[in-house]
Amino acid sequence: MRTDAHIEKVVTNNALHGGFIKNIITDNHFNSSINIAVAFFTDYETILKLAKTNSVNIIVRLGYPTSCYALSKIMDVQNVNVRFFTNESFNPKIYIFQKYAVVGSANLTDKALMTNQEIAIIIDSNTKEYERLASVFMEYWTQAVPMTPHIVDTYGTIIRNIRATDKKVFSDIMRTIGNFSFSNIARRKSVLPEKKLQLRAFRKNYQNCRNALENLEYIYKCYGKKKMDETIPLKIEMETFTGWIRDYKAQGDSWRRPVKTSARKKEILNLMAEWHEQDYEGIGVYENTYPVIMGTFATVADIQEASMDRILDALCRLHSFEEKKRFFTGGLDNLREAFGKANPLEKTRATFSYLLFGSGAPEERIFDVIHDPRYRLDYFEKESIQELAGWVLPECRIINGRTTKSLHYLGYPVAQIDET
Repeated sequence: MRTDAHIEKVVTNNALHGGFIKNIITDNHFNSSINIAVAFFTDYETILKLAKTNSVNIIVRLGYPTSCYALSKIMDVQNVNVRFFTNESFNPKIYIFQKYAVVGSANLTDKALMTNQEIAIIIDSNTKEYERLASVFMEYWTQAVPMTPHIVDTYGTIIRNIRATDKKVFSDIMRTIGNFSFSNIARRKSVLPEKKLQLRAFRKNYQNCRNALENLEYIYKCYGKKKMDETIPLKIEMETFTGWIRDYKAQGDSWRRPVKTSARKKEILNLMAEWHEQDYEGIGVYENTYPVIMGTFATVADIQEASMDRILDALCRLHSFEEKKRFFTGGLDNLREAFGKANPLEKTRATFSYLLFGSGAPEERIFDVIHDPRYRLDYFEKESIQELAGWVLPECRIINGRTTKSLHYLGYPVAQIDET
């Protein structure tokens, strides 16, 4: 029941007045999604601790004293997603957990959480104020820019080359990385080339899907049972589960039901129990698919040695590629023939080598293979590109049309493939 009292507790960094702010941020959070928006970030250890048992979304501002080293320590951590603003007007200190939110004066820095004189107010989740904070965070998250290793490196170069408190830090960040601010406080819009704008939008949608699938993995770990062979990665087992959802629960347009997040975890756990009890023919298909795909695309050497037939044998294991056979009179054989004729073997090898093992962030390479003529392959489109990257790359998740429809059905507000 919703309560009228919206302030549960006031905490300062004083044992006589409620203990330390760090304690309420790090203690007793399990199998949930945590959302953090702060101006300054140096305390990466807190994020690493939270990420052991939760998924964490964090927004920071690039500027002193935000630490390049701290950002680098969390960039490749599973279940941690980082976005940023650069404009000095971004200055919140919000920590949203499953049971309560924390709002106050403390940034996510070592001193703010333990030694500075800071004040934090704890707001119970059964309040309108909590719901408003959650909504504010999502507004921030939607507009914030996904962090990449390249941006972290660029920021680090700026910080190292200039005295940390020098005003030139701010101007160099604006000039080199861009002026990114939350829209209702923006003084001027950042002008970006069209490709960068498209990449930014694609990266956000891709990250949202990946976040949803990682959250689904956490719920599955909470369920505590595995259905597939132990050698099969968890993300592939989750692809099997979402395939079952699409086949048995979200047929046709029934996936379009209104998104409800309040009882999502309980419903998913019940569905997982039902899935475990059912003999699903997709299990064997996925277990047989994994070794074929990895046998062809596990390394650059494997790709460079693969014949066109071998490459096509692996591609035909991708659901999004195989289902294109319905557009060909001769079915799968004619699809294979069309792909082989349209795409020279050397370019095909080069494209898959770049997609799976090139430089830059995976979502940037996926974007390039979708849009850049140097890498684009006929009859191998967005769904198939994302799906293949998800099978092969540990940091990616399998994302195709079946996946996004199933996620929507399960209560995750992700964009559909044809909307991105």
